Amino acid sequence: MKKFSLIAAFLIAGFTAAYAQTGFFAGAKLGAEFGFSKLSDDVKNWADSLPASYEEKSKFAFTLGAYGGYGITDKFAVLAEMDLYFGQGIKLDFSIAEYTIRYSSMDIPILLRYAFVHSKAAFGLQVGPYFSLPLSAEEEFSGFTQSGTNTVDLEGINFGALGGLFLSYPAGRGRIVADLRLLFDFTPVKDVAGFEALYRRGVVLTVGYEYSFGGR
Repeated sequence: MKKFSLIAAFLIAGFTAAYAQTGFFAGAKLGAEFGFSKLSDDVKNWADSLPASYEEKSKFAFTLGAYGGYGITDKFAVLAEMDLYFGQGIKLDFSIAEYTIRYSSMDIPILLRYAFVHSKAAFGLQVGPYFSLPLSAEEEFSGFTQSGTNTVDLEGINFGALGGLFLSYPAGRGRIVADLRLLFDFTPVKDVAGFEALYRRGVVLTVGYEYSFGGR
């Protein structure tokens, strides 16, 4: 709870400061993550010790988020986001059984946006680091000696970087924005005992609406 309070205070302070300046903009978005996560060594060693081959499959996830930023020039801007992801994870499909770990997270990216084209439509690049807080998780297993679902208590903050392209077009008093990005965790998702589950990787596609408050 303390971690979430600190994050909320940081975001509110940052957005309030930006709102008071010409060039502030804010938006909301939703979309999907197409994952290609990788097993950690801990899970891979466990899976390799079993007397059955398996196939790794990343889970499809949904995402929604909000962001605010400041346009320094017509082409260059700085953004802070708060993105929620639901259903991330990985599935091991054994010939005789299945094992899945699924989790949700809140990501806080700090991005630089540069528009190669900035006229009626805008097209450009977004890139920057983020940190990710795992919110909840569960593991499912079937076909083993015992089947069921367990809640997993996750621990720590994961760090990563993302980059991608955006396209926006005027609509009403704001702009419709489409965003395609690649995210890449540098650190693994862990439980409270320090067991490493996976390294998250994914392609994220979102569509949203952005509104400008002055000079941009």
